[in-house]
Amino acid sequence: MVMTSTDQVYGPCCYRFTDRSLRVPSPTVITATFSKRLSEARALRGLSQRALGALVDKDQDKNRGAVLINRYERERNQADMTKAAELAKALDVPVAYLFAEDD
Repeated sequence: MVMTSTDQVYGPCCYRFTDRSLRVPSPTVITATFSKRLSEARALRGLSQRALGALVDKDQDKNRGAVLINRYERERNQADMTKAAELAKALDVPVAYLFAEDD
């Protein structure tokens, strides 16, 4: 039996996400948004990259933390969710703030 329509596969109640606002952004867009929002939140708190790096990487060298923040802000590295949560906590913003395209 050949099925040619999604109605046949999933039934007529299947939602088809054709609206662009419902699409998941590409990884490149997510990284760019994270970078921009991280930089904005850091500036609003009046922290340098070195100061934020020291808050996040307490056990490591301050310069290493600054390099890490710089790489996130320049989109060279991508933060995992654990690191994003640490950054959000240090900046006193919700994690979602760092990934939201707008307020």
